[in-house]
Amino acid sequence: MKDKQKIVYFNSRGHLNDETIALFAKRIMTNDESIEIPSSVIAHFEECEDCKTEILDFVEVIADSFDYVTPLLKNQIESEPKKSHQEKVKPKIRQIILSRTFRICSLAAILLVFMAVSWFVRHQVSPERLFGQYFSPYKNVITIKGTNDKKLAEGMLLYDLKMYDSAIVVFTEAFMIDSLNRDIKFYLANSLLASEMADEAVPLFYQLQQEKNGKYNIPSNWFLGLSYLKMNEIDRASLVFKEIAEQKNSYSDKAKQILRKLD
Repeated sequence: MKDKQKIVYFNSRGHLNDETIALFAKRIMTNDESIEIPSSVIAHFEECEDCKTEILDFVEVIADSFDYVTPLLKNQIESEPKKSHQEKVKPKIRQIILSRTFRICSLAAILLVFMAVSWFVRHQVSPERLFGQYFSPYKNVITIKGTNDKKLAEGMLLYDLKMYDSAIVVFTEAFMIDSLNRDIKFYLANSLLASEMADEAVPLFYQLQQEKNGKYNIPSNWFLGLSYLKMNEIDRASLVFKEIAEQKNSYSDKAKQILRKLD
């Protein structure tokens, strides 16, 4: 039974397929308890940030579309030819005809919206929006007790508190003293990117990703791509993400997703 559910609700990559995303979005939008969502799908929704983003994006765009769809349906119904006197004396038959017409119009409109939204969400997502979906500052892997650099320790405390502007000031001071320190350079770049100063973060990430055996080589390449995305430099971002997609690391799948959305 579990295999059958997976075929129905999941695609070949183990993520929710388009039909399931639409179904889940409809459940969220309508709060219709008759729409049954399998526990395996709910569990995946809670665990997979990519599928969760797909569903919530779908809901957001669908919600914006209702202002257009509702009057469209209303106008379609009102434009039906006026019924004859004979039909008016048969309210039950008239009710059935109108009800069926409404269902047909509703289905057609929903299909049109589904196709438009699917295309928009998957293919016309703006670089700014993609950046917001995929960027999160790199986790702190430096233990305060493990460093003798007081400035670095102070900067990391501010970084953990998400006080990125203040962290930039401290990291910059530390960088002026020791410009070769990879930890300082990497977290300074992350703080700059988090503070929407991607143009200043780019040279730092670029230097770090050039160090092939450096401990920040792989994440720096990922953040370099995101920096270009933030700067709306699509061609440069695509080149970086294509390189990442061809590699086998923790960012490869995300890079492929971004490339699909940029196509």
